Amino acid sequence: MHIFVTIAYLTQMSMSKLFLFVLLTYFAHNCFAQGCENTDFEYGNFTNWTGYIGTCCGGAISTPGIVNGRHTIITNSTLDPNTNNMISTMPPVGGGAYSVRLGNDNVGSQAERLTRSFIVNADNELFIYQYALVLEDPNGHPPIDKPKFEVRVFDENGDIINPAECGYYQVTAGPETSSWGLFGTVRYKDWSTVGIDLSQYFGTLITIEFTVQDCGWGGHFGYAYLDASCGYLDITVIGFCTGSTTVTLIGPDGFDSYYWPHSGETTQTVVIPVPNVGDSVTVEVMNQSGCATSVLHVFEEYPLPFAVAGNDTTICAGQEVDIWSDGGGVNGVYDWYANGTFYISQQNISVTPLETTIFEVHVANANGCYSADSLASVTVTVDTTLLFELPADTTICTGEPITFSGPVGPYTYLWYTSTDTLGVLADLVDTPLGSTTYYLNISNSSCSYVDSVLVEVYDSGTLDDSLFLDFCFGVTSFTIMAPDSFATYNWDNGMTTQTIVVDPYVSDTLWLDIVSPFGCVDSITYILSESFPVTPSISTNDSLICIGHSALLSASSSETNSTYNWTSIPSGFSGSGDVISVSPATTTSYIVEVITPAGCFDSNSYDTVTIQIDSSAYFTFDIHDIVCEGQTDSIVGPGGMSYYEWYFANNILPGDSVLFINPVVSGNYYLLVESGNCSYSDFVYVPVNQVNTTTDIEYLCVTSTSITLDAPVGYSSYFWTLNGTTLPSNTINSPTDLQEVTVYAADSDNCVDTINFIIDILPLSILTPLIDETVCIENGAVLLAQSSYSFDQYTWTSIPPGTSSNVNPLLVMPQIPTQYVVELSNYLNCVGDPYIDTVLIIPLTDHVINIAPVAICEGEVVNLSSPGTVGDYFWDYFGETSDLETISFTPNTNGFVTLTVSDGACVDVENIPITVYQLSTYNVSNAFPEICAGESNTLSINPSNYSSIQWLSNGNLLGTNSNITQSPSSTTTYIAEIIDVNGCGATASGTIVVNPIPSINLGPDLLICDVLQTTLSPISTQSGLNYFWSTLEQSSEIVVSSSGTYLLTVDLNGCLNNDEIIVEFQPYSHIGIIPNVITANDDGINDDFFIDQTNLAEYHIIIINRWGAIVFEATNPVEMWDGTNKNSEVAEGVYFYLIDYRLQCEEESVQLQGNITVTR
Repeated sequence: MHIFVTIAYLTQMSMSKLFLFVLLTYFAHNCFAQGCENTDFEYGNFTNWTGYIGTCCGGAISTPGIVNGRHTIITNSTLDPNTNNMISTMPPVGGGAYSVRLGNDNVGSQAERLTRSFIVNADNELFIYQYALVLEDPNGHPPIDKPKFEVRVFDENGDIINPAECGYYQVTAGPETSSWGLFGTVRYKDWSTVGIDLSQYFGTLITIEFTVQDCGWGGHFGYAYLDASCGYLDITVIGFCTGSTTVTLIGPDGFDSYYWPHSGETTQTVVIPVPNVGDSVTVEVMNQSGCATSVLHVFEEYPLPFAVAGNDTTICAGQEVDIWSDGGGVNGVYDWYANGTFYISQQNISVTPLETTIFEVHVANANGCYSADSLASVTVTVDTTLLFELPADTTICTGEPITFSGPVGPYTYLWYTSTDTLGVLADLVDTPLGSTTYYLNISNSSCSYVDSVLVEVYDSGTLDDSLFLDFCFGVTSFTIMAPDSFATYNWDNGMTTQTIVVDPYVSDTLWLDIVSPFGCVDSITYILSESFPVTPSISTNDSLICIGHSALLSASSSETNSTYNWTSIPSGFSGSGDVISVSPATTTSYIVEVITPAGCFDSNSYDTVTIQIDSSAYFTFDIHDIVCEGQTDSIVGPGGMSYYEWYFANNILPGDSVLFINPVVSGNYYLLVESGNCSYSDFVYVPVNQVNTTTDIEYLCVTSTSITLDAPVGYSSYFWTLNGTTLPSNTINSPTDLQEVTVYAADSDNCVDTINFIIDILPLSILTPLIDETVCIENGAVLLAQSSYSFDQYTWTSIPPGTSSNVNPLLVMPQIPTQYVVELSNYLNCVGDPYIDTVLIIPLTDHVINIAPVAICEGEVVNLSSPGTVGDYFWDYFGETSDLETISFTPNTNGFVTLTVSDGACVDVENIPITVYQLSTYNVSNAFPEICAGESNTLSINPSNYSSIQWLSNGNLLGTNSNITQSPSSTTTYIAEIIDVNGCGATASGTIVVNPIPSINLGPDLLICDVLQTTLSPISTQSGLNYFWSTLEQSSEIVVSSSGTYLLTVDLNGCLNNDEIIVEFQPYSHIGIIPNVITANDDGINDDFFIDQTNLAEYHIIIINRWGAIVFEATNPVEMWDGTNKNSEVAEGVYFYLIDYRLQCEEESVQLQGNITVTR
């Protein structure tokens, strides 16, 4: 394809038209593809696509639906085995994360289709698709029955778009694919990219259709890999900057050929000298279908960038902040760096730095130009008080507890998962049932921060407790491989490697203990069973098929999931699978052998089937000689067939075994024959040497007496005639006007071209007189010489000297009155008087208009006055006109005011840019949605692109920074008065919602006696509280049974308060019955005196005899009296006791007294 690129100097284009074109160009560059969602399959599915299935070769492809395996999303780039791994399943360049396979390598005359419809707009006027093809090319099939791929593009009426080469592409296995890669019977085409210009269908519905078909005889497949995208159609310009000497131009993607007429280059990328503003460049592009289009780009000068960026700010660690930038103009380029490291290319960014960071933006305009003011920066100061890091992600065993601790400090804690709240203390203990991410939020009065840790739970339940493995009969060395990724392997035979080799006849059961890298223990039992080879059976009978047709061979055995390997006699075929398709050229026997899943194989166990070939219809064509255009020739086919069908370019031709042709173009002639029950097809390429008849006009001056005619070179012989009479040479003496001479030129194939020469006798050429002219000095003058013939040439000089040129017309810019002289000539030297003339150009000084651009805020009035020069004034502004010296108006959009000053000789025009800054809209964001009484909150303005700000509350000025931090005692609204970067005013308001701190009182500490449990509950009248006890219970009251300190945290609207209570349980205490007699005779019955008691706090006992002497004394209530004193038995009789004791929880002691009788 030829593409024509032209740099044109648009001196005739009005500024308004140029401005409109530039706006359209900007619009195209600023848009993303709309109406083309998921055209590139990047959703990972077929959203917005419609699938169909059917049968090939004229059958219907009308059953709707996406069928897995026939419409397949490709998620990983692999190599296609049917192409000998030469083609990837995803495009190597320009694709995304997904592609599609349309069709598959199954046979059975299948056909698949995908369609996609969308409305064409500026963002999707360029449709690009990428494809790779895999088509089997069977012998003997007519083209209609061969695998093929087709693309069609329909307009809203269901017609293929015009021109047809843009809306239709089809390729059929055969001669068209002979240059593709070849692997066996498969032809494959690597990825190609095709672009289609849809701009002429703007605003209408377009449908894209892809179709792939198998062969019609049922034994050969065809499929395609696809990807697609939408975009706008333009030339990319790089480096159109002040001071540049060259500019790089890049044509749009998706085309096979590029042609740039300004240089004749045919590459996608070219480099040109720096053009002038307003010049244009065009590239003509053509895709592989011959679809051509022309792309125009007008060079526009963009202002050099003046970078500005948001204000410095302070945030909490983990807080997100928006940073704006500007100054690049339309389509400007913004590159951000964080502390000197490249961050992202984007105008406005959102960042969450964890340390104080300087964000620097490098700004370029749409042409990639920088200036001394291209840099701006924003410092984000980060409060890292709460910055902390939980332990690294870890893996534990099932049932194992985890313990995490947050940083220690005056913080509020909240542990949680994606589904549950876990606690409000610094420490967390939990036993996860499955893999869990734990989050800890800590906060203080001004900031909060969240970190997380992933705990993966190793689940040993994914391993089988027992595995049954088959080994082949007679094998004494059997390999067992345990699961991967375990730390240790302990087999019951003492081996410790992952893979072991055993004699299955010695050890048919093995036990393995394995330990994961995380210390989790599991075990597997391997049970080995003897397996035997099996014999395959082919269900297909020996059969006879026609050459070029295929047969399906099916094998089976008694062992499921076996592998079947096929070979052939004669050799040359190999394949695998329980069902295969074969298409032998000669009678062939196929042998199948089977390998069981256990790997058992017996070379003596096989089955065979013989496919005999009926080749009665088989034939081939010899290479055909070159035929001259229009010459009658013949193509000889095979004799003795029962049916002949010839066709060329899908048209059936009359003929039997011989076809007579009179070709005008080269091409493939197909013959389909039948013999008996068989058919076969072959083709022959007939090269046609085109025969041309041309007419050439030869000019001759009236003063000449002869002419020599030159025929084209490269022919074998020439034959000259004049009025049917043979000429001896190519020189004609005394020619007459419009006399015709013919030469017959024969090439090496004896094909004759005819060239007719017509002799045109011309009179002498003379100049048309020039007229003196007065011009405006700024515009100059265009000198145009005119004469009799288009091939005349002109030489310009000037008085005074300074001009010497052969250009016509010639633009001159004289500063003083100047006389220009032109001289006429031509290659025939056929000129007469006058052939020299002169013209006087008198320049006049133009006017100077210098009105500065105007920038206002929306709603303001623009006042413009003429510069006071002499002449007539004409204003053209926003749909209105005026001839007054002063105009006033209130624009609501950007635009231009055009002032024209004229005095009859010079007309001067000034376009005054009017920029209307739209009033900015701001909103106030809170660092926290709500705060608690006593806490502070930070208010920030979004977006942060403004010049100045005042924060007010109740008329009081609070600050002038980008954000303020306040600690109101109650809910308060704050007003921000803002001057934006354009000097326009705006206001915004924000409210800090203050929630009260909940009250909480657990009462005084408790001392509990004589009971085993007690209920703890707060003394509070508030409703809506959430309760978090240190026991991890979340009810308003809890029952406790052990001593300790209990902490209750309550939450009301995110505000926390807590109280604690100390509970002390005293043990049960009592004193029981005191005995009054003992028999101290060592018979084991009632020999000792002791007290029935429990947990006495104090105890003291004395026993005295009748004379008052102490015979026993003790302070331990479990100490017994055995009726002795100083190891001697006391006398039988009555004794007196005195007991002092105090029970637990009692403050006063109690005294008991009585007597006890000792007997033996």
